[in-house]
Amino acid sequence: SGLEKIGAQSFANCTSVLELTIPSSVTVIGGNAFTRWGNDQTIRVPKKESELPEGWSKNWAGEGCDAQITYTA
Repeated sequence: SGLEKIGAQSFANCTSVLELTIPSSVTVIGGNAFTRWGNDQTIRVPKKESELPEGWSKNWAGEGCDAQITYTA
């Protein structure tokens, strides 16, 4: 809660995290923040995919991100 920014490559190659919820307060995510996450990992986004903030990089999830990404609003 209160987190506003996730830097580029912040969680790249982080295989120990199985599930992560991005707080709705996040307005900026750098590129490749979740590079090389596997399909056994989950990223929950509390927004609609079509309504992501302008500050989110177009490749915020990153190259090789196979995580299950769920968008909810």
